[in-house]
Amino acid sequence: MTARLIPALSLLAATGLALPALAETRLTEVRDRTPLPGFGINSDIAEDLDVIDANGRTIGEVSRVVGPDRNTAQALVVEFEDYLIKSRDEERLVQLTDVTFDGSTFVLGNVGDLTALPMSR
Repeated sequence: MTARLIPALSLLAATGLALPALAETRLTEVRDRTPLPGFGINSDIAEDLDVIDANGRTIGEVSRVVGPDRNTAQALVVEFEDYLIKSRDEERLVQLTDVTFDGSTFVLGNVGDLTALPMSR
């Protein structure tokens, strides 16, 4: 697996989601089986899981898990549904602290303006 570097862009405050640790940071895809702290799962399990909003509506899917190094999970790269983000790149960074895990899906409680989330590259 090759490491993918992902530049994190500044997040607009309007989303209500906090990504200070990701701003101006270069992230890389974590190794297989890297634990996601506080979730009881690893990166292999997290990849391809659905992301839902507080109402249970599917809003995206985890494409990969990234962090400051190959052994530390810090954020999810989520491919959001086309109708939610009308741009060429629907993949956005979502910090692990902004989601919960219900045993089968990630829940993004405060959806806000998804276009303000940092884009994944």
